Amino acid sequence: MARRRRSSSAGSVLVAGIVAVFVLLSSIPKEIWLLIGIVAIAVVAFKAFANKSEPPISIQANSRATAPVRNKSDLPAPYPIRVASLPISSSTWSERKIPPPASGEVAQKARWVPIEEIVEIAGLKITGGMVYVGLNLRSESGQQDPALINPNLQVSRDFLDISERRTSHWPSYSGISPEARRAYLQWLASGRRDPKADIGYVFLFFYGLERRALIDAAQFQDDIATIIDEIKNLLAIYGDNNSFRHYASSFLNYVSASELNTDPNNISSPPDVEPEGFELPFAFRVGLAKFAAARRSVPVAWALKWSLMDPMITRRTPIERCRAEFEKIFPYHYSQNCGEGLLLPLNKTKLQVNYQPASSGFYGKSFSRAIGNLPDVSAVTGPQKKLQQVVDDCTAELDRYSRFLGRYPNEKNSLEAAAFLPVHAWPNAVASGVQHIKDELTTGELLIRWKDLLKRLGEERELSRGAVVLLATRLEEFGIAIEPDFPRGAGSPREDDTVVLFLAPPSVATSMRSAGSYAAACLMLDLGSMMALADGVASPPEIQLLTRTIETWGQLDGCSRQRLKARLRLQVVHPTTIASIKKRLELLSAESRRTIADILVDVAHADGVVSPEEVKLLEKTYKVLQLDPKQVYVDIHEGPQRDAASRPSTGKRFALDTNKIARLQQETEQISAVLGDVFAEEPKSQPPELEKENDFAVSDTLLGLDVEHSCLARLLLSRRQWSRGELVDAAADMELMLDGALERINEAAFDKFDMPLTDGDDPVEINRDILEKVTA
Repeated sequence: MARRRRSSSAGSVLVAGIVAVFVLLSSIPKEIWLLIGIVAIAVVAFKAFANKSEPPISIQANSRATAPVRNKSDLPAPYPIRVASLPISSSTWSERKIPPPASGEVAQKARWVPIEEIVEIAGLKITGGMVYVGLNLRSESGQQDPALINPNLQVSRDFLDISERRTSHWPSYSGISPEARRAYLQWLASGRRDPKADIGYVFLFFYGLERRALIDAAQFQDDIATIIDEIKNLLAIYGDNNSFRHYASSFLNYVSASELNTDPNNISSPPDVEPEGFELPFAFRVGLAKFAAARRSVPVAWALKWSLMDPMITRRTPIERCRAEFEKIFPYHYSQNCGEGLLLPLNKTKLQVNYQPASSGFYGKSFSRAIGNLPDVSAVTGPQKKLQQVVDDCTAELDRYSRFLGRYPNEKNSLEAAAFLPVHAWPNAVASGVQHIKDELTTGELLIRWKDLLKRLGEERELSRGAVVLLATRLEEFGIAIEPDFPRGAGSPREDDTVVLFLAPPSVATSMRSAGSYAAACLMLDLGSMMALADGVASPPEIQLLTRTIETWGQLDGCSRQRLKARLRLQVVHPTTIASIKKRLELLSAESRRTIADILVDVAHADGVVSPEEVKLLEKTYKVLQLDPKQVYVDIHEGPQRDAASRPSTGKRFALDTNKIARLQQETEQISAVLGDVFAEEPKSQPPELEKENDFAVSDTLLGLDVEHSCLARLLLSRRQWSRGELVDAAADMELMLDGALERINEAAFDKFDMPLTDGDDPVEINRDILEKVTA
């Protein structure tokens, strides 16, 4: 009875539950039922679409007749890779099982796709082969090889941007995401040449090339040449990536080492290779090793390329910015430092090529191969140090030129730019013009207008002060001297000024010009030429007398006397004034001043007539020499008889008093240090520094100043620092009082830039920030 009651009770509960559910369902509004129906329809449609698997994967040859069968493993796997008959839902990818192969079959074995075959994966046709495709390819680590393309792995259906990074540092096809697999297959299908592709896909493909060349090469040597060509193509596109360039270049070195010519007696021109980042390119090291083994000096062409590729050699900005000029001057400095060339040591370390694969599938394994019995010259540092010195010398010589181009990049072909270069690096047009002038000077001095000289060198514009000095210096290096002596302080020439060119060996062109005896000779010559021109014309006897005076100045070398003769010829065209040499005369002793006066009287007598103009000039000169002007008339009257006994009978009325010349020479030796500083003319504008003379992009005046103060302000901006003495002279040239002029200029600078132009009293520092603002 109890059982029946329990059974009846359970049935009642079940009926009550069903009734309750029915009541609950009947209470749901129609709108909810409609929404549920729509959702159900959507789910069914999605299921139907998802059940369609990716397109079938197939491997087909372009021409089966032309596809050589190298080995049984090259045949298509017995297990059919095509899966069109096995649609798999996207929800069951992780549960998919590969059916076991039939007896004797190796279904999981992957295969290398030859270059002439096409493989279709996830609907993408991949031409060019050179990939591993299959289900199983064990690497050295025992894991699946990173390069293996497993067709059973999920691939995204979306078309993706292959430039986006979707792989890790050491990617593996089996470990990357479905999206990354799709992007990788897209890159392969596009021909592997898209420069925008992420480097991870390039490495993933490269891993397969490594495996084929390093593991399968024993069986398939024919593929090595194709792999080498492919890597070269990849380097041309993706070589900007340092990591890939390093691995790919090292890989090429290793796989092509067996083809290298290691005969020390067979050395050609330097190989056409590029720097490899961490070490000297291997093919180049082989060449150097052959020079060492043959005991031959390294030719300049090899040394030049070595200096540009060796990562251990420091190359500063001038080398990179001025590559063509560096290559021009390198042979000169190489011969200066290394004579006929570097002789490399036959060191004990032997040359070998090593390679550490990029693929993680090699599990850290490395490969090495000896290269004959050649030494590894990169193991010694002596040759590199010598080559570094050559590079440093070239850098120093190009430094100013490089900085000039950095500031004025559009002036590369100007004469001013060429002036910053040594003569052996001059542009061909400038070098040719200078050579023609030098050939012309073999017949004697050349008197030429400054602007005509510039035209012969290909320059139409006026040069800055610094460029004039540099040009004169470079001409001296070429064996051509120029008067006025611009490197020793002569003022910048105007375009119609005349200059004298003459031949002078570079080694002696500047030998005596800083000596006091040369400065004293210049002083005497200037006074003598002034006297000769006092009556308007320098007569031949007067010129001859001054020329003989130059010849008797025994303390000077031949080059210095030649320059003095050029100076005399120039003085006839552009005579010096008393005011310009007053400071020089003040330092001489009374005896020397008296000697100079006697020489000037002799010059006045040289043509047999002392003109009123010559008397007037002698009076002025006597005043400057601190001698009594009335003594002029006594000296003129006594001149023909004075010291007659000491003069040789030459048939001429006047000759030089060699005793006077000797006394003047003796005194100039005693005060040569002073004369060397004082007799040099003050530079009239900026010294021969790097910067081009400033061309201000403003109106005729600067800082709103008048012409005089604006001119002084421009001059101030041409240097970083001035001595007070220099500025006093500069202000006087402009008829300004220095202190008042500086105050006015600084006030104008404050009004415009809120900062003064100058600072300090002696030396006077220039605010270069204003220069930047003005030129802007």
